[in-house]
Amino acid sequence: AAVDAAKTQVNAERLLNNYGYTIRNSNIMDVGCYAGIQCYAAAELGAKSAKGIDIPEYFTLQTTGKNINKNEDIKEHSNLYTQKRKEASAAFSPGVISKVSFEDLSIHDLNEKEKYDIIFSWETLEHVIDNNKGFKNIYNALAPGGLSLHTYNPFFSITGGHSLCTTNAPWGHARMTINDFKKYTEENLPKDVPSDFTEISLNFFTKNLNRMTQHDLKRIIIENGFEILEFIPHVKYNLMDNITNEIYYQIKQLYPTVQLIDLICDYVTILVKKPE
Repeated sequence: AAVDAAKTQVNAERLLNNYGYTIRNSNIMDVGCYAGIQCYAAAELGAKSAKGIDIPEYFTLQTTGKNINKNEDIKEHSNLYTQKRKEASAAFSPGVISKVSFEDLSIHDLNEKEKYDIIFSWETLEHVIDNNKGFKNIYNALAPGGLSLHTYNPFFSITGGHSLCTTNAPWGHARMTINDFKKYTEENLPKDVPSDFTEISLNFFTKNLNRMTQHDLKRIIIENGFEILEFIPHVKYNLMDNITNEIYYQIKQLYPTVQLIDLICDYVTILVKKPE
């Protein structure tokens, strides 16, 4: 995991270098950090500081036998975060660890001003329910001229329902209403699943996945004052063979801003800048 994180950060550094920026001597924030390994990797590359934020409620919603309304269940996952971060830190030197900090905090509730040079995330934006508020808070937290770098797996990709909500039908998760999805999970339960499997899947479908198209994301970025430096859809053109008029029509009826590019991308990478 440490090796993979290092590779990710090196690739991020290369992209940043093209615009005259570097992780070295920068104050970093990782949104949706989980075990925090990207924070440690950024510190190893020379970041001045690296703070990771995440919310334990994300995992409480998708864990059998747990209830989002029970503080003890949320606390259990908060403790799990702490343990995972401790385990991840074992791969790094004390000098690196001393630069890293963590907080159980939603990007919706971030309230810091002009503190960070770079804010990044990996596989997180698809889980931010209000990305308009999220980018507003990122904008405020960045120093003038600061950058924000994100790679995410969109809801409208063929695997965008993630493990709990991707169905047997191509783009099935994007073709169903909430009621359709609930009925589907009730009628197609795998064998030997927990009794609350349908509830867990529905919670994930409705509370852990947004419906942001690439069109929406570009609008949100611009409306919040950012300059788009890079907008890179990771396209899989072979998926065009699986898209019928019926599939496209069904998704378009539910989500009018969807375009074909949303359906044939497994990931999107963006790099945006706050004005000087």
